[in-house]
Amino acid sequence: MLLFNAIKYRIINWKDFLKRRLGPFYMFVLSHILPLKNKKIVFNNFAGRGYGDNPKYVANEILSRNLGYDLVWIVRKGSSFVFPKGIRTVELGSWREMYELATAKCWIDNNRKANYIYKNKRQCYIQLWHGFYPFKKIEKDAENELDKGYVVMAKHDGRMTDLMVSGCKSRTDLYRKSFWYSGEIKEWGTPRNDLFFNGNNYKSLVYEYFGISSKVKTLLYAPTFRDDYSVDAYNIDFNRLLESLCGRFGGEWCIFVRLHPAVREKSGFLHYTDTIIDASAYDDIQELFAATDILITDYSNCMSEFSLQLKPVILYASDLEAYSKGRSFYYDIHDLPYPIAENNDDLNSIIANFDISLYRKELEAFLKDIGSFEKGTASKEVVDYILSL
Repeated sequence: MLLFNAIKYRIINWKDFLKRRLGPFYMFVLSHILPLKNKKIVFNNFAGRGYGDNPKYVANEILSRNLGYDLVWIVRKGSSFVFPKGIRTVELGSWREMYELATAKCWIDNNRKANYIYKNKRQCYIQLWHGFYPFKKIEKDAENELDKGYVVMAKHDGRMTDLMVSGCKSRTDLYRKSFWYSGEIKEWGTPRNDLFFNGNNYKSLVYEYFGISSKVKTLLYAPTFRDDYSVDAYNIDFNRLLESLCGRFGGEWCIFVRLHPAVREKSGFLHYTDTIIDASAYDDIQELFAATDILITDYSNCMSEFSLQLKPVILYASDLEAYSKGRSFYYDIHDLPYPIAENNDDLNSIIANFDISLYRKELEAFLKDIGSFEKGTASKEVVDYILSL
């Protein structure tokens, strides 16, 4: 058995070596001898993580218009993701993936592409980076904290990219300064944030999924992960929190707990009930944002996206001092328009004294300061751009 595993390991490594060495040449040859398919688009979401994020919303826009495009989605080997009719899949890291990329007129991604990927100048690569407003330092601004291999990959991706799309002035400035990119930037908004403006009733969709009464109000707890993948900082007393919510805002309340994918398998450390609900496996966090009334997070950039709805955001940062030592931020967390709790007493006090009018005034000033471009038309703009190609 050990011999078999050793041989299998060597074969896998040899295949990876061939892809790294021969991939660019293989794609170069294919893209020059085979005709580009002008109505073919290859999508990727977080290196094969299924149908989601910004690429999903652009694909939805294409499908809704019945444009007759060949839509190809890159997925991880052995995955069981569900896709709408009209999208076919290809395995991440396969020779077939390289063929699909080499013969497609357009690529759409939200993360970096591998170094062995080659793009013909006649192709268009649209980078829909995952994010709206940055809080934690990323890319060139965090270069000393990044793996050297990732930096090489990021620079390669930046050279291939033809278009980036921004949701706010601060994001545009970040792309220019820190993404190893000097190409075109369109300030159209963020495709995944379009749903905050389209008027659809996502509350009914989410509530029906979880079997919740329409009379219930909901809070979403969505913290980011820690570098050591510990869940110790997620120490909210949810039963006490429910009492505080009912006392301050009235009515019945439920809490959705949505852990980061990096620690999702650890969600069992909590005791879930009819009012404390495990939402970690729910497919689209943007729909949870649209359906819920309050967000509690910590250092996640999702705080700013949820803010586009002018709903309350509270930061629960029980490990603020320790986390700050290992991470670099663009801003002092205390300068953001969100109240910060470092323990359960702080959290329940914030809720008991929450001034919604003052909060919204400060939040609107914040969104104006960062120069938000969000108006619900980003996906449409991206698809119109693709059609112009």
